[in-house]
Amino acid sequence: MGSHMMQITTALFAITYLVAASIITYTLFSRFAWRDRVSWVLIGVGFMLIALALQVVVQAVPFLVLILTHIRNVLINASSAAGAVLGFVRSNIYLASIYMGLVAGASQEIFRYLAVRDREPRSTLYIGYGFALVDVAFTIMSVVLPLLIPTPINPALITPQ
Repeated sequence: MGSHMMQITTALFAITYLVAASIITYTLFSRFAWRDRVSWVLIGVGFMLIALALQVVVQAVPFLVLILTHIRNVLINASSAAGAVLGFVRSNIYLASIYMGLVAGASQEIFRYLAVRDREPRSTLYIGYGFALVDVAFTIMSVVLPLLIPTPINPALITPQ
């Protein structure tokens, strides 16, 4: 089985799992506990989208500072920005990972708290479900998009027949 076929198979399994889990959760909610609480789910979705937007901006700050410190090189050669960022990440992979994780956790948890603060306790399950739906959507996109973006073929790997 080729590498691309393996990626497609893995993507299909991941998507099937995520969609099935979402449908099962929705079915359980609608069967046992939903009772017109769609607005709470939408509150969760909205707060999660705001958290992700803020997270992306804050996570980009160190890389923006890095690019601005090398602005002369970037203006001369735009690809040097990517090289500077990749070099920084490679040499500081642990610090970059810790920073990204802390920002992601902090922004999502702060907005999760703001979403449920001063609401009745029953709403928290639905608001959390809204947060989870956004996570599922982004996970599906992260699995599917690499399959849709063509990868360049290395001519050295092609052998004439």
